[in-house]
Amino acid sequence: MTRLFLSNLYILLFMVNGTIFSQELKIIPQPNKVSIYGDFFYINNETKIVFDSESKTIANQLKDYLNLEFD
Repeated sequence: MTRLFLSNLYILLFMVNGTIFSQELKIIPQPNKVSIYGDFFYINNETKIVFDSESKTIANQLKDYLNLEFD
């Protein structure tokens, strides 16, 4: 399960990284705001994970993983 989660996270990060340079993000759902400050993006305690009822499980898995690994 962790391997699947990490695979999905890497795919998402690759998609975001590959499309930032073209200024068109191909992520669903589209974010409300995208700010480009350099070659990296940062996740901190103010970063919000927004989800719908269908994505609640994966959103909670992401939250738990980030808290476990980076808190």
